[in-house]
Amino acid sequence: MFTSVDRCIASIGTFARPMRRLLTILTLLIITISLTGCIQAIIADEMLKAPNPDASSFTIKVKNGQDVSTDLPFIFDEAYTIEVGPPSALLTYFVIEPKPNYYYIHADFSLHSDKDWLKAVDQNESGPIATNARTISMSKIQHQLCMAIAHPAMSEQKESKRIVQPRGTVILMQGHSGYTRKEPYLWPLAAVLANNGYRVIMPDLRGQGDSTGEQISYGKYEANDLKQLVDDLEYRNLLDGNLAIMGHSYGSMMSIFAAANDPRISAIISISPHNRMIDPTAAMNIARIFHPDIYDTIESLGGAELLQTGIREAASRIKVDPNTFSPAQQLKKIKTPLLLLHGTEDQICPTYASAEIMAARPKYTRRILFPTDDHWSLLYRQSLWQSVITFLDSNLTPDQPPRIHAIEGVHYKPMQNVPPLPNIVKANDSRDENLTIN
Repeated sequence: MFTSVDRCIASIGTFARPMRRLLTILTLLIITISLTGCIQAIIADEMLKAPNPDASSFTIKVKNGQDVSTDLPFIFDEAYTIEVGPPSALLTYFVIEPKPNYYYIHADFSLHSDKDWLKAVDQNESGPIATNARTISMSKIQHQLCMAIAHPAMSEQKESKRIVQPRGTVILMQGHSGYTRKEPYLWPLAAVLANNGYRVIMPDLRGQGDSTGEQISYGKYEANDLKQLVDDLEYRNLLDGNLAIMGHSYGSMMSIFAAANDPRISAIISISPHNRMIDPTAAMNIARIFHPDIYDTIESLGGAELLQTGIREAASRIKVDPNTFSPAQQLKKIKTPLLLLHGTEDQICPTYASAEIMAARPKYTRRILFPTDDHWSLLYRQSLWQSVITFLDSNLTPDQPPRIHAIEGVHYKPMQNVPPLPNIVKANDSRDENLTIN
């Protein structure tokens, strides 16, 4: 990431000849200022650079109307592309039709060996299975997040989709660098929604996954992209009932920006959100956890203050004010009901971010904290799933009573008797009943 720094230093020139003291001091000052400017530009470049700007072969097939059934994971029923912009980009999105009590979901954030855990899943299911297991480092403790989804009633050829009339439509978005087709970490939540009668739309945001786009914008461009997505859903007759939008992490911010830009959205759910663009905390945490070498370099050159100079540069490029460009400010424009869901031990986006969002407009907002859950683990809580369904039922189908026992139809089956990883403290499973509601 910082190879450009070497070029910047070289461009300043060498000062090997003997010089008077004053000239030496001035020279060092010039070097420091020039180096800071170079790093500021590099940070801005990295912030705005699309994680995946080019069209995948899958995207090209979908755009050209080719058969993608062999490339489409079984949880998805259809895939579409749409031209969005400006700036121009190709948005790919996936459709999951409602299938009440259809999916069998395994989701476990206990610290198990993924090999043993996935073997246990395989022994319990005969149908097609989607699995995902990854280890996330936080404070030197390895947390293994394991999940699997199966639907034994549906064959690999999808001969029976068991589609019913949707209770409503929900747009569900992943976080930064998300890849909906290949990264299944939100599939359990999508399956919960489909099990409860909602049609689920899962887009890859611009420049991510199977979508294209040279640059991301933290909401400026994405809000309009998502409005055009809703237009396309209407065109394809995929917008049944009222519409909700929800996302996790970066996607949670986009959900609020989109709702502030589109009155057709009737409800918002924001999970593990960041808020103010100028706040470097999330970026520093990501560097610390996933890129420790880069984190050490940033710390040695100025830390959060240096990062903020890059954020200001990025904001100037997309013509926004980083001090006010935030979901909280967008929320003040609308009365759309909002549900905020946040783990108290979020190691990426601290809970003060959701507190700031709620404080901006408390009247139509509810905030639920999940004690000891982190940035990801709350996604696999039955209590979170129930909170989501209750909120959606209340706001998308207000003429019907909310289903207070909706998760009973999910067939949630945590694995039993799976050997844990050695020398690691197992996650506390008692927190399901421990919600803090503000």
